[in-house]
Amino acid sequence: MHGSDVWCRDFVEDSDFLGRPLHLLTLVDEYTRECLLLEVERTMTGERIRYRIAGVFNVCGAPRHLRSDDGSEFIATEPRKFLAAAGV
Repeated sequence: MHGSDVWCRDFVEDSDFLGRPLHLLTLVDEYTRECLLLEVERTMTGERIRYRIAGVFNVCGAPRHLRSDDGSEFIATEPRKFLAAAGV
């Protein structure tokens, strides 16, 4: 397990040199400031987010708390069910 029981996740939006959108999913341990996940995609579904975060849980264990903003991709029912089942 990592140094903190609290991780934070967020989306960062940018664009490439042609102006096409890029979405970056970040997952950071708040205590160590270690970046546990940095996923870059043109589009990112809730299922993709869940899959990638589950992969980090499998390697590092799940944190007690996962802090995020109230973006629609994070407050949807399926991601909340997934986190509850993981004990987060």
